[in-house]
Amino acid sequence: MKLTQNVIPRLKINNGKPDQIYFDDDLSGFGVRLREGGSRKYVLHYRLGGLLRRYTIGSADVLTLDEARRKARRVLVAIDDGKDPTTEKATKRAASALTFSRVANDYLEVCGNTLKPNSLESYTRHVNRDWKPLHGLAVGAVSRSTVAARLREIARGNGPVTANRARATLSAMYAWAIAL
Repeated sequence: MKLTQNVIPRLKINNGKPDQIYFDDDLSGFGVRLREGGSRKYVLHYRLGGLLRRYTIGSADVLTLDEARRKARRVLVAIDDGKDPTTEKATKRAASALTFSRVANDYLEVCGNTLKPNSLESYTRHVNRDWKPLHGLAVGAVSRSTVAARLREIARGNGPVTANRARATLSAMYAWAIAL
């Protein structure tokens, strides 16, 4: 089917199916997926390692047909280079779900079994007070420059010894997380 910007809003699902894909004649594997609930998304079907894969490009409400085709072509080039965009997307999503606060809470829970009460209180204070601005970030998004800037703020507000102890706690937490 020749997909155009005017045709997409008029497409309908046939025979009461939960979804249906209308593929484009111009770009192989590219199409629009209609869902029972009314969503319309641009998709790309491709084969990698003998398996048929589907990559969602984006919503037809947000992207124009030309923008979606350009994105689909970029994905096809990446596939030709041996990359798997579906796996990369899932990996990024999983990595962003692993936040600093989740790792910190797990670390403090494990430390609670091995540390003395005063040490645990110190670690908890460092993680929950000194490193609080990092709690919403993905663990992989915390860079050296972010840590250095935060250490300068801690030293300015609480002194260099507190900054050193906070850095040691952070280092121990990352070492623990990497060792898992």
